[in-house]
Amino acid sequence: MVLCRLFICKRTTLFLIVDEAMLNSLYVQLFVLENYDERFFEPISLEAYAKVYKLKI
Repeated sequence: MVLCRLFICKRTTLFLIVDEAMLNSLYVQLFVLENYDERFFEPISLEAYAKVYKLKI
């Protein structure tokens, strides 16, 4: 059995159903959840339809 999660974004009316592998991907962490490691990423723009991060290395 594969466990999936449902995410609903109120600002864009977007919904995603993702499995554990997709949930842990950098794309979902940065662009959907805005969950980033401050040691490596600096948010430049966090708009509803586009996000820009600066890599600090």
